[in-house]
Amino acid sequence: MASTRGVDAVLGAPHPASIYWRAPSAGRALSIFPDSETATTVARTTAPWTSRCTRSGTPRSVGSCRRWLARGRLRVAPLLQESHGMARTRNQEMRAKTPCALCGERLSSPDGEHVLPQGLLRALFPQESGPFTTTWGPKEAPHRTLIASTFQRVKLPCCEPCNKELNRRFENPGSGTGRRLLSELEPCLSGDELKTAAIWLLKTWLLLVHPKTSANDGLPQPKAWDSAPPSVWTWLVDGSDPPEGLTLWVQDGAHPVVAPGQEHHLFLPLIRADGREWQFLGFALGFARRYVSLVYHPGWAIEHPGVAAGTVKQLWPLTGASSLIAFPDTPAPVVRFVGGSVVEFQDGILGRRELPPMVPDELPDHRVRQWVRYMSI
Repeated sequence: MASTRGVDAVLGAPHPASIYWRAPSAGRALSIFPDSETATTVARTTAPWTSRCTRSGTPRSVGSCRRWLARGRLRVAPLLQESHGMARTRNQEMRAKTPCALCGERLSSPDGEHVLPQGLLRALFPQESGPFTTTWGPKEAPHRTLIASTFQRVKLPCCEPCNKELNRRFENPGSGTGRRLLSELEPCLSGDELKTAAIWLLKTWLLLVHPKTSANDGLPQPKAWDSAPPSVWTWLVDGSDPPEGLTLWVQDGAHPVVAPGQEHHLFLPLIRADGREWQFLGFALGFARRYVSLVYHPGWAIEHPGVAAGTVKQLWPLTGASSLIAFPDTPAPVVRFVGGSVVEFQDGILGRRELPPMVPDELPDHRVRQWVRYMSI
């Protein structure tokens, strides 16, 4: 069977190693600030000291850096000059020449959209609690590990009107409840709060797999959903509802402990039906205290074993009045995503109510063979 393992990631695990900042030495200027993309334009330095140290006579933030610049106390490279006291970085210059990834009608702003909101990262992973480690891939054999004093930026080319719409529709109403859902032992979310958190989380996870999303400083990225139609993202800024076929699950544990018999594999095939073809797609990410899985599977429902057992919460689509007080202590099953198969349906079959749902650990055509014209694995 030709298959590809789905990508898992976990962000925010504390790491015992020391990460060093660069402090002024021999009249040279501080070179790195966690809150500014323009930090690398400040003159380089050499003397290391730990990020937990505080020293008098050292600028500790972007604001203090700007004040020192105004008073002539900080030497900087010549290119540091612009409206806000800092020049654009190379990434900002490139982004400002790139079409908006959401509407495609305007050029992106230099800053674009923070896919992982800065407020969320500062709240869950404050700089003084670092350094942090990020692993990408299976826990037993990660593809890559990155250690940093702060989380690097994950950006998407986005124009100002679309950025404002994302803030209005998702960030302003949902970031607080979303943070509680991801980080608190007992989120205690009412039905309305859970809905705003779910739609905010759906937006964030979709942006993480957008083909135009990029991470600075080598932060590992999930495999982009290159084959997904634009409608998977355009609804974020045009006022429409999410497209059919998106499902979002959440369970406790950024890296869930897999009990014996609790690890499952869900086959996500290439679908051919009614003269069209599209790929089912999946993405899972462990963040803070939770493990969140997103699947794109239009026309064919999926049954997650943890939802029936009550150990996994389906966040989208939400069904009826629902709240979330706390997650159960019982270990939840973990579903990994596997691709590589092709399923071709007879005309007019996909999307029918009587079509049995997909389930983990079964080949996609196992219960629908009477409606399948062609199958390869």
